[in-house]
Formats: sequence, structure tokens, C-alpha cells
Amino acid sequence: MNWSKWIIVVVSLGWFIFSLYMTTKIEPLSEQEEMYDKEHPAFVVWTRIDEEFPKSPTQAPTITLMWGATGIDKSEVNNWNRTNAGIIQFDPKFNIDSVEHQ
Repeated sequence: MNWSKWIIVVVSLGWFIFSLYMTTKIEPLSEQEEMYDKEHPAFVVWTRIDEEFPKSPTQAPTITLMWGATGIDKSEVNNWNRTNAGIIQFDPKFNIDSVEHQ
């Protein structure tokens, strides 16, 4: 008897009908899925950037995050040239390997 092929056909047809029914239940998201906890360090950084450095519709600001810098020397900066923000002053005592700086 070829009853085994009919079992495969019936199971496959049932799976197809079930899958077709489940695709009719798919809807767009009603709210945005939260990937991170609100207090996650990466989330806090990007939230602060969005709040404190609002973007203009025509031009987005360039923001660079770094550690080990004490400031920026702006003595030779031309206010009309936004590509030259100054020279970074690094802290000579800063060591990324030490537990204190992590």
C-alpha cells in the first residue's frame, strides 16, 4: 500500500493551511519595540545626544565621543570654518587599561 505518501500529503496540506491562517493574523506593530533598557549606557548616550544636540533640518551636527582628553585648544580656530574645531589636548596620565578609568 502507498498509504505513507498520503500521510505525508495530508500532514503537508495541514501545515500549509495552518501557515496560511497564521499569515492572516500578521499586523503592523502597535508600538515600537524597546531593544534596550532605558538605563543602558548606549541608550543613555544616544538619548543625551538627541536632547542636547538637536539636529537642524538641513544640517546634522558631527559629534565625536572620546576618553582621555582634557579639552580643546581653540586659540587658532576661525569661527567661520567649521571643519577646524581646534586641537585636542590629551591627558598624559590617562590609561585606558587602569580600573580607575574604566
